[in-house]
Amino acid sequence: MLQQRRRLAEILKTNDVTALVPEDDFPRGFPSIVEIAYLRNVLFDLAFIFPESWGSATEFGQFLEDSIIAPKMVVLVPWRYHPIYGQRGGYLSDACLKHLAKFGHVYAYNERGQAFPRSSEIIVKLCRTRRALKLFQN
Repeated sequence: MLQQRRRLAEILKTNDVTALVPEDDFPRGFPSIVEIAYLRNVLFDLAFIFPESWGSATEFGQFLEDSIIAPKMVVLVPWRYHPIYGQRGGYLSDACLKHLAKFGHVYAYNERGQAFPRSSEIIVKLCRTRRALKLFQN
């Protein structure tokens, strides 16, 4: 997954979007404190979250409670865990449904590109559009 995020950051750079990979770009030491400080910074528009492990799901739950970070979060989940398309229930689906209802930023993906786009396709499309909006709406 780390290599995939690095490749995606390079693709985004070619589209004039600055993308940070926490393992490469955040200072070492206190990752949760540093990550929260970065995400709360006004310079960051979007934060893509993949709640795929217990740790990332816990972070997702923590960020849901932060009024500055939560609106910036774009959540990407495998389609089978998506609260609308999937058939799996549980804490993660419930948290995704709450975020979807409040902010509308929960996207289903399928890395095989079948029925749903790949996660990288979603990210690039959203970043390009967000960049265009910032350039032409100010």
